Amino acid sequence: METATGVLLVGLLVLVVTSLVDCSRLPLVVFQQHHHLFHRLEDMFDDLALQTTVSPEYHAYRTVADSDYRPLRILYQVGESEEELPVCRPWSVCSKVDMYESPWIERQCRCPGANKCSSSLSSNDGHTLSDKTRHFKLCEPVKKLSKCRYFRDITWTLTSGP
Repeated sequence: METATGVLLVGLLVLVVTSLVDCSRLPLVVFQQHHHLFHRLEDMFDDLALQTTVSPEYHAYRTVADSDYRPLRILYQVGESEEELPVCRPWSVCSKVDMYESPWIERQCRCPGANKCSSSLSSNDGHTLSDKTRHFKLCEPVKKLSKCRYFRDITWTLTSGP
């Protein structure tokens, strides 16, 4: 009788553990003893796959809450300067501003003609679409984008290309 109860308890324990694993968003490798090795390997592969180059120049920005200056990194999708970037097509994103923790800018392309892509950290510059922790800057004014007839919202798609 005791062995049957022991087998039943072990089976119940396995059922509870597997149901917890199924409900979790964590990959199964995290539940293994050697999962820390995989974290180090993922970091190594992420560093190798980095496609953007960091500009050695830093610009300063002023925070709204206080008046101290902090460095603002600018990354270039292609090359190491504005001149090496491709010219933007109409209604394409010229810069992405990541506002998570310390802000940084990723330049995608340069605006045609005498126009310059906005480097403002504010979303009120008239050229910005905001999405949670990112601002997407356009060469054209955002007010010229057509609005959805039913939801009064702007529809846009992010694509990356040469």
